Amino acid sequence: MPPADTTVDAPWSPYDDAMPHPLRRDIPAAAAAFAGLRTRRGGHAGALTSVRRLVVVVSSSRGGSTLVGEMLRRTPGVLTLRAEINPLFVVAGLEEEHRTKALAAEIAAETGRPTDRLTDENRADFTAAVAWRLTAQWPDAGIDPDRVERWVDETLRDLAAADPAWSPPAFPDRATFHLRLLAKVRAAHPTVNPWYYDVPAALIQKAFPDVPEPAGPPSQHIVEMPPFVLVGPWERATASDFAAAPLVLTTPRNSLRLSFLRSLFPSARLQIVHLVRNPAAAVNGLIDGWCHRGFFNIAVDRPLRIGGYSDVFPGWGDRWWNYDFWPGWEAWTGEPLASVCLEQWRTHHQAVLDWLDETGVEHERLAFEGVIAGDDDERRAAFAPLAAWLGEAGVEGLTELRLPPLMATAPPRPRRWADRADDLLPAVTTGPVRELAERLGYGDPATWR
Repeated sequence: MPPADTTVDAPWSPYDDAMPHPLRRDIPAAAAAFAGLRTRRGGHAGALTSVRRLVVVVSSSRGGSTLVGEMLRRTPGVLTLRAEINPLFVVAGLEEEHRTKALAAEIAAETGRPTDRLTDENRADFTAAVAWRLTAQWPDAGIDPDRVERWVDETLRDLAAADPAWSPPAFPDRATFHLRLLAKVRAAHPTVNPWYYDVPAALIQKAFPDVPEPAGPPSQHIVEMPPFVLVGPWERATASDFAAAPLVLTTPRNSLRLSFLRSLFPSARLQIVHLVRNPAAAVNGLIDGWCHRGFFNIAVDRPLRIGGYSDVFPGWGDRWWNYDFWPGWEAWTGEPLASVCLEQWRTHHQAVLDWLDETGVEHERLAFEGVIAGDDDERRAAFAPLAAWLGEAGVEGLTELRLPPLMATAPPRPRRWADRADDLLPAVTTGPVRELAERLGYGDPATWR
């Protein structure tokens, strides 16, 4: 018997209520599809009351959270979500009542561990997850979850017939699967565009030579921010897993949701990993992202006059916001892009520090520069403070893990931010940004990577 849905009476997230977000009337068909998929996937809101340890990794956008999240997803002994939690908040927010209960059910359905085997036991969950993601990625398209089941079956049969590496239950490559699947989806829904997925451009060009690289947002409404994630086989958490293993949540926006997350997991010991990165690198990444075809959030109801963005992209730059909002974002709609990105970096980290000062919750700091260091000893030193939380074996695995770039706007290289040094350094070495950078351990720009 599933746990009682005791989270139903918890209040909804004040942050998500206050910031711009899609409404049910904007995408009624998608809202209905999500409700049906929630039932089909069988996530039980009450499972969250069984969680005894909650580890929340907080940062700013372009601070390394995607890579760290994927590393933690592959760490033995922990539970995670398939991807970032933000789309789950959007989907739950489409409900007119019981939004917190809907969110808890969505989280429960997403919690588990990745696997490279698509078995009879996890195939139905995989198919439902693919349908959920396609609906979140293309909420205006009207994709039928029942048709998704057929497309998934056909794609897996085609791959197995063409390559013995795909003989069941093997599932060797998410990108190969999705490119083959998207060809079938596009036949029914031509607006579905493979360029918005987190797949190398060369693979997209090869699979879809007649589809030009797009610009602007993928559709009128967005539930999951692009670049879109790829779904793989997943082992859902059991009731005993929820109670025994730490649940790790990794996303920048949670920097502004910490009080709500503590209320959502009433029985859990909360631990915070504050992921930091030098401001020049993070802000440089934000600027690149604002000018990329990914990272669109929502079209806002006030004109944007962001220099270096609105004037460069007149087709959408006067309406579409990128990355996260923060309380008071409205005052920045007429500022230069670099200033907006600086504030996106500053507000997230300041919110974390203020909350930790107020609550005294357990926390450790993790420098992204150590995470991506080429030297194993430096990587081991970066993760060492987390050993007591994740276990020595988990930390050793993180030290040895090497992953390809994720959600990248350009190939990574050391000090890429130096291309904009003349613009960035004066801004990040003065005033409140400098004070915050020093507090986070970035007092000397000469040491920044």
